[in-house]
Amino acid sequence: MTPHSAVLALAGPIQGDRVPLTNCHWVVEPKRMIARFGIDEVILLNDFEALSLSLPALAGDDLVSIGSGAPLANAAQVVVGPGTGLGAAALIHANGAWLPVPGEGGHIDLAPVSARDFAIWPHIERPHQQTDPFARIEGETLLCGSGLLRLYRAVASANGVAPRFDDPSGITAAAIERSDAVAEEALELFCVHLGRLAGNLALVFMARGGVFLAGGIAAKIAPFLTESGFREAFIDKVPHGALMDSSIPNRRWPASPPMPATPTCSASSPKAAAGTNRRQPAKPLTQPSPASGRGLLAASGGEHPDSVILAKARIHAA
Repeated sequence: MTPHSAVLALAGPIQGDRVPLTNCHWVVEPKRMIARFGIDEVILLNDFEALSLSLPALAGDDLVSIGSGAPLANAAQVVVGPGTGLGAAALIHANGAWLPVPGEGGHIDLAPVSARDFAIWPHIERPHQQTDPFARIEGETLLCGSGLLRLYRAVASANGVAPRFDDPSGITAAAIERSDAVAEEALELFCVHLGRLAGNLALVFMARGGVFLAGGIAAKIAPFLTESGFREAFIDKVPHGALMDSSIPNRRWPASPPMPATPTCSASSPKAAAGTNRRQPAKPLTQPSPASGRGLLAASGGEHPDSVILAKARIHAA
């Protein structure tokens, strides 16, 4: 059977006929793909836009509650997740359908909040050859694999000690085992900053349908995450702390191996899945994959229609 279309979910903003990936040297050129492979069209989506389309497919045992609160049916939902980078997107309900809202929310600012933050901030390495000591820190600077290493080194430097680890997996393992105080603090701060950023996105979209965490890191640190300051940081949004606590739930995946992901923000999930452009059967575009160890950390609920509207870069053969 000869394929006629290709659909690609890309880690970066979708613009024009050449789409460079944010954290990779690859460049996707859909017109060249059409010419080379003889297909009729190429459809490009942002990777977290694609993840947002899967949210209505999550149900029951997929999620375990972390915080209080109940999701509101047909309310906005947000998905955010650290991995190689930090991605984010929203899913909005309008006119009987779900509309994905892609963005580059992983690149919004992070700021020091506590006295400990202010002590650590000057020691954070800037990833873009920035020499200004007051250069902004974006979410992805700290909330990704290399960001955890950056945060760990900053904690060690602030403490005046030499770092023991040079890779994120070593830091994560030591923190979960509680065998290295610097690693443990770095992972705790990672969770706190992730909670702050996820809470910011929840406020932007008034995501009373829930906030979902996706990506491999959330899956690996699930037990640590549930005991960390993530939830407290998530709801610490004066004057709207009560709204955040009561209206935006947190959930995670069960911690039984193999664990496909770690949900953070949901109390119940719909039974119905989403189709595409009203032409496909009720089926999610993406699902958690136990084999890959990836999935969603979710917060969604209520009744969902059986369709989504997908209007993205669609490039046809000439």
